[in-house]
Amino acid sequence: MSRRTDETRAGQEHVTVPGVVHVRDSKDKSGPQPAFEPDAWKAFGGFARATRGYIQPDE
Repeated sequence: MSRRTDETRAGQEHVTVPGVVHVRDSKDKSGPQPAFEPDAWKAFGGFARATRGYIQPDE
């Protein structure tokens, strides 16, 4: 399975293969391509949705 954000957002793609989720920027295919365990990717997605990508800076 491969998914990509729409053209108005950053072009993030991810592919899930058994036990690994590979991620890359579709607009910079030569850039980093990290891989995550599926549970870690799912947790990140929940965090991103809950915070809408905003992280409060440490004071």
